[in-house]
Amino acid sequence: MKDNLSLSLIIDQPFGASVDYGDADAGYYTTTAGGASTAEVSSSAVTAVARYSIDSNFSVHGGVRYQTVEAAVSKPPVAGYEIDSEANSATGYLVGVAYERPEIALRVALTYNSAISHDITATETCNVAQSFCPGTTAVTTVETPESFNLEFQSGVAANTLVFGSIRYAKWT
Repeated sequence: MKDNLSLSLIIDQPFGASVDYGDADAGYYTTTAGGASTAEVSSSAVTAVARYSIDSNFSVHGGVRYQTVEAAVSKPPVAGYEIDSEANSATGYLVGVAYERPEIALRVALTYNSAISHDITATETCNVAQSFCPGTTAVTTVETPESFNLEFQSGVAANTLVFGSIRYAKWT
């Protein structure tokens, strides 16, 4: 049985964005004399995965993911609006199946990653009083989407491997 089991630990940054309109043309709606709009979203995840080989061709895998998300937005053209969040961590899971033919280095794997819901504490501020910007701290729920990964590799000649992957994640 222990020959059929393998473990892995994956550390990655599954989602993120970095937007800075500092180089936009003067007069563009995202810029003013007070500055340019920016947004930063960062995430990190630690995933523990176990794989069990059913036979020489089929295996199943599954695991847990611990994910952290935080964000900051600055919109000087809109009353100096800013929002800063604290980092929030939550857990999710993954499950999948794979088909392998070791003699030709073929492996096709399909993995489902669950959505992960985060309750993020964020503070909104404006340098000009606005009804939409009370300058308060509130909790908002953000969900990183579920995703499906299809990964493929195959040997096509001696010392030549062809590979690729497709990831589907639906943001709403």
